[in-house]
Amino acid sequence: MSKILKVNFSQLAERGKNQKELAEKFEKARQDYQTIVNSLNECWEGIDATAFINSCNEYLKQLEKETIYFDTLSEYFLKGSGKYGKVVTDNKNKIDQLNSQLENDVKEYEMTPKGGF
Repeated sequence: MSKILKVNFSQLAERGKNQKELAEKFEKARQDYQTIVNSLNECWEGIDATAFINSCNEYLKQLEKETIYFDTLSEYFLKGSGKYGKVVTDNKNKIDQLNSQLENDVKEYEMTPKGGF
């Protein structure tokens, strides 16, 4: 049993733009956090400071991967809405054109005299 997949390409594009904005905000917050962690060396020393800073840096590496994921997701949405949306629209227009041509051909055929010379 097959399912019909309906995609609203304008909504997909809008979600891609929104996702891109969120990815940029997320990256800005990550960079701000990185700046704070880097400045801890100036005011905090010792084994516990090193352990905490290392832990934060590991967390920041994970956040960087997530930022890349969010950005990649937004690119998929944007490319999908543009590339596939154009293909679907072009195909629909071609089908409409062929349908119109067929209707004209049928009308012309119906108007043609039948039966002999």
